[in-house]
Formats: sequence, C-alpha cells, structure tokens
Amino acid sequence: MFDLIREIAQTIRNNKLRTFLTGFAVTWGIFMLIVLLGMARGVANSFEDRSSPERNRRINVYQGYTNKPYKGYKEGRSIKPKAEDIDMLVREHPEIIKEVSAYKYLMGGNISSHKDYISSSIEGVFPAEQKMYDIEMMDGRFINSADLEYQRKTLVIGKEDATTLFGDPMKAVGQRVKAQGLSWLIVGVYDHRWLTAVYEQLRTIMTISGYYGTQ
Repeated sequence: MFDLIREIAQTIRNNKLRTFLTGFAVTWGIFMLIVLLGMARGVANSFEDRSSPERNRRINVYQGYTNKPYKGYKEGRSIKPKAEDIDMLVREHPEIIKEVSAYKYLMGGNISSHKDYISSSIEGVFPAEQKMYDIEMMDGRFINSADLEYQRKTLVIGKEDATTLFGDPMKAVGQRVKAQGLSWLIVGVYDHRWLTAVYEQLRTIMTISGYYGTQ
C-alpha cells in the first residue's frame, strides 16, 4: 500500500504539467456537468410550471376566416366569436365545459397618476383569467363578477407599474388613474414572473372599443 502511494507521489513530481492539466480537465468537466444538469432541471421545472393539469385541459379558440362558401356566403368571411357564445357554451355543455373566458386588447395610450405615467395597453378579461394564469395578488383583488355586471371602470396592474405610478405598490389600491380619456379605479396589484398586462373587465373594454363580440 505504501509502495503504491510513494509511486503515485513520485509520478506526480516527475510530471507536474501533465498532472496539472489532467486535474484541470477533470475539474472543468465536472463543472460543466453541474452547469448542464442545472440548466436541464431549470428547463424541466419551467415546463412543468407552464404545463399544469389546469392548462392541459384548456382549449383556446381564435377568430378566423372561412375557406368554403356556405348558404350563399362566399369563402374568406371573417368569423368572430360573440359575447353570447360564452353563455351558450356553458349552458349547453356543462358536462364537459367547466368555465369559459375571453379577452380583448385595447391598444395604445398612457396610463397616468398624479405622480407619473406608464405607456401600456389594457387587456379586457373575465375573472377566470386569474386562475388560468396563476396570478397572485400582492394587494387588493382581481377583476370579479360584480365588475362585469355593473361595467365598472376598475383596473388591476402589475407590481412594477404600481411602483412607477405611485412609488410604492402597496399604495396603489384605491387610487385613480387616467387612461383612454376616462378615470379608472385600481382595485388590485399583482406579482407575476412574466405577466405585465394591465387588466380591466371585458364588458367595459367592449363598450369602449365599440365591439361587443370577443377575440
């Protein structure tokens, strides 16, 4: 045993450069293996987070154009889902449809407070949007059914936007901002890893845009 140790020590002394290069190569290989394994685990975690069972059971439907003539109408007609389609889907297929949501973007414009402003568009949504995208509220609440029923001009904004507009995201709820020439009440501030939208209930967005379908 001692002879073997002495032989190894002698070999290292006589081949210092080769020993150093071999050790460096092994260390670098282990380091790269750790980095690659960490990246692979990060990608896997991200995929699992975005592929929850709730998301896997979701179907997205978008507007489009017909490719065949139908009852005297030519092909190429624009087909847009209507607001009444939402109630019909839930009413006629309760055994397979748990919830139906919709959204619409209202593009352009500034959202301003007494302190500062942000340049953003507003996304009109239903309350189900919060559950679908796991939107965690820092303060206040998300859009609710009463906002829809009474067509309230309420906003839900992200943490960074709230900080810009009021200096402190915890001071935003209950404040009013101006957007699209109207006054809006902030009812909630959320914190999300990648979402940055400004949310408003869908029916008011439809009224402002002059279109009562959904997209």
